[in-house]
Amino acid sequence: MPPSRPLAEAVRAKLQQPLGNACQGWDKRWDAQINNYFNVATAVLPLGGSAQTIDQTLARLLTGKASFGEALSQRGGRPSACPCHSQE
Repeated sequence: MPPSRPLAEAVRAKLQQPLGNACQGWDKRWDAQINNYFNVATAVLPLGGSAQTIDQTLARLLTGKASFGEALSQRGGRPSACPCHSQE
């Protein structure tokens, strides 16, 4: 059972009270929707130091390169020089 299942069932029970008689079948797809939802996670990174240190830290995390300058030079020197984006 996903960790969110108990919360989803509590919400369903609460909504059943006002909706159950007024809107029959309102929850017919509830289980499918609860079992197929987007899970969004975030992370907070403490960024300290000089602009160069921050650039290097973020570049390493996002591109695996020592700096964004290095990552961009391999893509034609422009952020948009990527095969997934139009060059026009």
